Amino acid sequence: MKNFLSKFDQGSITDEQIAFGMHFSYRNARRLFREAWLLTIVGSFDRAMALCVLSLEELGKIPLLLNAILLDEKDLKAWKEFWRKLRSHPSKQAVWSHYGRRLEQFKSPDTRFFQDKYPHGMEPLLDKLKQCGFYVSYFDGRFMEPRTFAISNWKWLRYLLGSVRNRIRAFKKMHGTLKRAAPLARSPT
Repeated sequence: MKNFLSKFDQGSITDEQIAFGMHFSYRNARRLFREAWLLTIVGSFDRAMALCVLSLEELGKIPLLLNAILLDEKDLKAWKEFWRKLRSHPSKQAVWSHYGRRLEQFKSPDTRFFQDKYPHGMEPLLDKLKQCGFYVSYFDGRFMEPRTFAISNWKWLRYLLGSVRNRIRAFKKMHGTLKRAAPLARSPT
């Protein structure tokens, strides 16, 4: 088992691997969002809420992966930190606060997809919404099943669905196909 686990998340990666990672993260986020949307149609709001947060986290990998093009392949300490952040739920959730602000600073036309940017420090709430979508929780003085929690917090699900949809739209032109993602991972020469 240790040999199997040692094959995950370690070492340096090439620009081409970065491009694959960004594209695959985009595709998986899109699938998670589609499944979340389908779950809302059948009334499974709890699981939909959790999948929306997972989709945001998957999309959060894209900027984190893009940052990896700046890492020296021999700097093992930097790569270890990169992999730690890529596995970290709060890191993948926090990227959206920073990303939206940076788009605004650069006056990017894609800023329109991030009008719903959430305030810095919202990561613990996102993680709690994800957990409450799967597990019985003690909330506001009583135990709640995931479904009851989600129905009681419908506004958060609507917000998450909109946020994820907008971020998927924003990344589509860069990561919708592998051909589009590959040039983004080219190191400057």
